[in-house]
Amino acid sequence: MTPSLKHLWAGDWRAESERARRAREGENPFAAGPEAPPEPRVEAATSVQPPPPRPRTPPRQSRANWAVAAIGLTAIAALLAVVLTLTGGSDNSSKSATVLPAVSGPPVKPRKGHTRAAAIYAAASPAVVSVRTSTGAGTAFLIDRNGTLVTNGHVVDGSSTVSVRFGTEAAASGAKVLGTDGSSDLAVLKISPQDVPKGVRPLQFGDSSAIAVGDNVIAIGNPFNLDRTATEGIVSGLGRHIQAPNGFEIDAAIQTDA
Repeated sequence: MTPSLKHLWAGDWRAESERARRAREGENPFAAGPEAPPEPRVEAATSVQPPPPRPRTPPRQSRANWAVAAIGLTAIAALLAVVLTLTGGSDNSSKSATVLPAVSGPPVKPRKGHTRAAAIYAAASPAVVSVRTSTGAGTAFLIDRNGTLVTNGHVVDGSSTVSVRFGTEAAASGAKVLGTDGSSDLAVLKISPQDVPKGVRPLQFGDSSAIAVGDNVIAIGNPFNLDRTATEGIVSGLGRHIQAPNGFEIDAAIQTDA
């Protein structure tokens, strides 16, 4: 006896049974079953290297140290009462030196609403000039009406050309190195008197033996090529022994924190 074709099934009887069960329970018999959980993704293990250590940066010098190193030598040039005004040659020259006496001037009185430091800056800064050489830059000071300037010896050491400028608006003037003194790191420059702007008065020399620790100090110079920068502080010490950039030991230096 041949069975009826409607009872023959060649498919997956388990799937058909599941559809029948869903039809009885009111579900869509052709709805997809629950998805199998995704297989865990396995990534190849990689070695993790720690970040390289950051290079150590040298500690920044304190403001006081910078003042002694950068401004201290310039202050020596402004405060020494004895300046070598050689007419040529180096510190080995046999020519005599001229001693510039200390000059006392009238006390600086500030205008109403201004500080004493502002009054000193207004009076002294016109005689502070910037120095440019073939090897660097620095600061110089006008000390007479004949165009004589004093600067640090290391500023002009080894330079083939030297020029100076009175402020940022003045034209640059060529300067001649009259002489240097390596033992004090001082140098004397000369420009034409006609190159000195009208109204600029030379700086007056003071008596360094009258200075005491704690005295007020106004330093004017060109640190980092910033023209006529002023800082205020005190005399921190006297009779200091320091080494100049040229290797010479300088005695009786005046230390400031300005």
